[in-house]
Amino acid sequence: MNNIGTKEKIKAVIKSLAYVYKVAVKEAVLREIVAIGKVFLDLYAVTLGGLFLDGTYDFIKNSESFSLREFYISDSFWYLALMLIVWILTQICSKSDNYLNVVVRRAFYRKVDLDIIDKTSKLNFQDLENKEFQKLLYFSRQYALTEIWNLYENFSSLTQETVKIVGAIAILYGYVGIYALIPILMALPETVTEYFKHRTIAGYLDKTLRRVRMIDYLRSVFLDINFFGEIRVSGVFDKLMKKFNSIYKKQDKGNNKNSLHYNIDTAFTSIVDRVLLNGYIIFLIATAIKQKLTIGIFKAMYDYAIMSYGSAYRILSRISGIQANVLYSSMLFKLLDYQGYGDIKFGEETLSKDTPKLEFNNVDFLYPIEQIKAIENMSFSIEPGEKVAIFGKDGSGKTSLIRVLTGLYEITAGDYLVNDYSVRELARGEIKSKIAMIEQDFNKYNLTFKENITFGCKRFNSKRYKEVLEVTQLDKIKKEFNLEDDQLLGKFFSGGRDLSMGHWQRIAIARMLYSDRQINIMDEAFTFIDDTNTKIILENIINYLGEEKTLIYISRNR
Repeated sequence: MNNIGTKEKIKAVIKSLAYVYKVAVKEAVLREIVAIGKVFLDLYAVTLGGLFLDGTYDFIKNSESFSLREFYISDSFWYLALMLIVWILTQICSKSDNYLNVVVRRAFYRKVDLDIIDKTSKLNFQDLENKEFQKLLYFSRQYALTEIWNLYENFSSLTQETVKIVGAIAILYGYVGIYALIPILMALPETVTEYFKHRTIAGYLDKTLRRVRMIDYLRSVFLDINFFGEIRVSGVFDKLMKKFNSIYKKQDKGNNKNSLHYNIDTAFTSIVDRVLLNGYIIFLIATAIKQKLTIGIFKAMYDYAIMSYGSAYRILSRISGIQANVLYSSMLFKLLDYQGYGDIKFGEETLSKDTPKLEFNNVDFLYPIEQIKAIENMSFSIEPGEKVAIFGKDGSGKTSLIRVLTGLYEITAGDYLVNDYSVRELARGEIKSKIAMIEQDFNKYNLTFKENITFGCKRFNSKRYKEVLEVTQLDKIKKEFNLEDDQLLGKFFSGGRDLSMGHWQRIAIARMLYSDRQINIMDEAFTFIDDTNTKIILENIINYLGEEKTLIYISRNR
């Protein structure tokens, strides 16, 4: 990750900035204008401070006693009044900048979430399980979005500090000439050290990615209510805690070592920088004496010198920060540009609205990562509206078959035909638009009862909703347990109500039926429902689907 070329870094910077500015163009541009306005006010405030000091000195020197009337007409008062106005304007700019920053940041994080979700929604299992994609996904969620925002903040600060240093040096130049540039050189040692230390820390994180992910995984296990019962009762909790603590200590040891070296090196270089700055201040004192400058002008010159040094340090630090930000920010764009097999291998043919025929011709399927053959030389055909049962023991390839049928994996050999079209000839999403399914590891959404069944469809159909509740016996369960359509399910939100696994499974079946697809696939769909009700619900499903819709029922039990 540290081996990113200069061209790639520049592209990543441009992409990152364009990405942020596009999410809230007006607010982002307005923020820059407000921030630069504040810079000019800061510069003017320094000059006013010097003039106020000289004016006050003259007023004190020429006054035998204090008179408010005389003070009101003195330069000291007017400079003081101007300083108050500048301060008020500066506060307005500062608060406006803070508000616009929040608006842009919220829009940015929302956009990133939506883009990552949109990207993953268009991929298949084959792509999601790819190690490179997993790495990109992890870094994008954990680091890239933060680093892109930091890059934007660094660039914004860089713009402001550049305006500030140009103004300060231009004013200093009138007194000390070319020596006004010296504060820039003084800021180099510390910022260069920081840059290389940031690269070291980033490299360590990259090398220990597996360990970091294990820490995140174990943390999620401890905090997930679904794991709580088993790990609390069966004694697994203590063992997992030991493992978690051991891995965390190893990671912290490396992090602490890097942090120690970082702080020692930057502390040394900051001392060097400060000693040099003090030497420059002595030079300014000598210049003030030589040119017989007033105390107010010297004070302003001193403030501009400190401002130049501070801006130079921040400019170099922001440039260094941007270089460090790029190491991770580019990961998000690699993720969004990632090409899965569905992005590359697809055709243009579309299917009719009718239920399609499915056909396997000598199909082989090999899991791409594990290189395990799950399907070998399989051939069959399923006619439109046919009701098919597939039985097999654990590990016989039942789930693999479903994932190939639904287009979640690419076949290794042979051909998969849908209405006599090879899957390679079909447009993207054609197969999935025909299929609804329930897997043995079905989803339990922490949404309302009604949403759990209907949220996959654009429009609500009350007739269909009532029918699927009857088919799955959920209409009786609703009455028995006093469940309303707007009742939140699950324990994620307060007020949520958890259900038995059998009831959850009925909801998943109802969701499949409500989607109103032509092909319905059920993989071990009754594992939590007793045999008597299984038979009743299955018969209901067959009757509900009628002669036109296909049912593929998969189970280990006949």
